[in-house]
This record gives sequence, structure tokens and C-alpha cells, in this order.
Amino acid sequence: NLEDNLHFTIDAAEDFCRHLKSYPGEIRFCMIQFPTPFLLQNKDFGNSQLPASKVDGFMVTENLLEIIRSSLHPKEGKLLLQSNCEDVAMWMRSLACQKVGFVAIDDENDDTLPSSSASKPQRVPLRTLDWIAMGGTDGERAEGQGWLQREILHRKGASETEVSCAINGTPVHRCLLEVGDKSENT
Repeated sequence: NLEDNLHFTIDAAEDFCRHLKSYPGEIRFCMIQFPTPFLLQNKDFGNSQLPASKVDGFMVTENLLEIIRSSLHPKEGKLLLQSNCEDVAMWMRSLACQKVGFVAIDDENDDTLPSSSASKPQRVPLRTLDWIAMGGTDGERAEGQGWLQREILHRKGASETEVSCAINGTPVHRCLLEVGDKSENT
């Protein structure tokens, strides 16, 4: 019987997260998983329903991340970002770390993360190939230090998109961030 423990709400992400301040307990973990990706720049075609750009209509904004950061426990708070679009994952992490004050946790140095099987993608999605061809990487990719190559959540807690990526052999780009001292990043 989950009715006392589970509630569904329909609200804009920023509006919902503003209500977290009234939660009486500590918030130690938040997830942003697979937000609808924004259109790639310099693409004249594609899904017209996607947000126009990373700053025009995209769900993950500096303001949303600020609200989440201020709601998380100051020493124990963590934010998991996951996307099946490498450029989206890199944008979210950059925004969270460079503008809002989160710090990426390096997987090899954190023994508090649950252990699970490593992700071994077999193919690169067309969006990522287009993004690379457009020079969008600036020499960086969502791999190495601060990027997690393995699942964080138990398989039974995986989202539909994460399961689809596993079935199709495509990567999930994820990073785990902690609340940092914002004064160090400004």
C-alpha cells in the first residue's frame, strides 16, 4: 500500500522545486533524468516540438539548479544528472558546476556510491555524431573524470529511457554532483 508514501504531481519543475523548501526533513538526493533535449544548433530540421535551444525552452535552467542546490542538504546533498544526449548532459553539468556551485564527484574516488554493472555502449547515436561533426565538443566528451560509466540506481529503479538505452546499446551520460562551496566557483 503506497498511498501514504507516494504522490504524483503535475507542475513546472521550478514551481515544484520551490515547494521543497517547506519539506520538514532533509533532502539528500535529487535526480534530473533524461530531460527533453533541445534542438542542436545549426540544424534546420528535426523535431519541431523540442525546446529551441539550451537557453530557450529547455527545462534545466540556472534558476532550477539554484533552487535544487538551496533545497539539498548542505553537506550530504547530491544531484544525479542523466541524459541519453551527450551534448545535453555536458550542458547540464557545465551549468550546474560553473554557474551554480555543484562539484562533480569522481567515480573512482567515491566508495559511497552503490556498485552496479558498468555501461558498455555499442553504438553512438546520430545526434551525437551530428553534434561532433558540428564541432560542438570543444575537444571535450562526456567521459573520464567526473562522468560515471555505470548505473547509479538499482536496475528496478531505472527509467524507461535508461532501459531503452541498455536494450539498444546506446550510452547514458551521467554525473553525480555534490553541493559545493559556491564561493569557490564564482
